[in-house]
Amino acid sequence: MLALPSRRDSRQSDPKAPRRRPSRGERIRSITSRFTAFGAVAGVAALIVSTSLPAAAFYTAPPESAATQAGATKSQTFAAERTALGTPATLNRDGYSVTLPPPPKAKVTRIFAPSGGLLYTPNPNGTIQWPFPRYVPIASGFGPRSSPCGGCSSLHDGIDMLGGGGNPIGSIAPGVVSAVGSIGSGYGTYVVVDHVVNGQPVKSLYAHMLAGSTTVTVGQTVTVAQTLGLVGSSGASTGNHLHLGISIGGTFIDPYAWLKANAN
Repeated sequence: MLALPSRRDSRQSDPKAPRRRPSRGERIRSITSRFTAFGAVAGVAALIVSTSLPAAAFYTAPPESAATQAGATKSQTFAAERTALGTPATLNRDGYSVTLPPPPKAKVTRIFAPSGGLLYTPNPNGTIQWPFPRYVPIASGFGPRSSPCGGCSSLHDGIDMLGGGGNPIGSIAPGVVSAVGSIGSGYGTYVVVDHVVNGQPVKSLYAHMLAGSTTVTVGQTVTVAQTLGLVGSSGASTGNHLHLGISIGGTFIDPYAWLKANAN
């Protein structure tokens, strides 16, 4: 016996049979599934773009920043042009000051200005002699003068003779050493010799000797022209020289005039 198809199967196989209209719920589910699939594809594309481009690829500077940058470029160009033309550009820096120590003062070695006209002729065979066997200039005479240094006198009690540093100083006459001084005084290293000339007591002073160069002691008898020490610049002095002083009765007199009158 031949089986006949059911009514339902005949509708599905018949192309002319009217289609069933989907329900509202079916339509909503279809639309939702489509949007979900599109969103998934868009998310994957955004993830690929964000991981393959640098962070600043889509950054656009604000208008005011661009203007500021243009102004800075113009200012730098102008400063470079001024510098190229020889006009130094002005730079604003924090203020500061530098204090340098004063340069060291140079040690001045000088001799008093020669007074001039004080000439003499030494006599190595005389009983009274000049302190040097040859003529040496007299740089400063006896009496008032402008003080040549801070500790120097303005009323000069002797004469300054330029005998040359390290040269021997001779006694002007026979006598006895009455004093030997150290560098602690204004005279520096000095020697004093007592003489008797024409029955009159006379003292001769030899000052500013080279420190440690004295060759005599107190109470020692010396002869004329005997070496007492060496020319130096100890004490209140501006250079190597011999300060020669002569005193009679405790008063200093002009050594140049006395020696001119008595040296023979």
